[in-house]
Amino acid sequence: MLVQEISAVRKRTEQLLQHNQQLRQELSSVCLASESIRVRAGRLVLLARLVRSPADDSQAYRTAAKPARRPPHLVLLPLG
Repeated sequence: MLVQEISAVRKRTEQLLQHNQQLRQELSSVCLASESIRVRAGRLVLLARLVRSPADDSQAYRTAAKPARRPPHLVLLPLG
């Protein structure tokens, strides 16, 4: 009886581990898609802003083609 219970627990653990792996893969795909959408949306917003206040056409294209920059991380170092 105990051997059967241990076997059932191991089988269920294996199923849960496989399901966990599937969920991780799905989450990874969603994160990649989300990042791509975020970048594209940022470019569209930038283009929309440029259309409202047009600048030099070549400058507008160069600005819109650049990916958005994230602010640098702040690193504090001790003095002396």
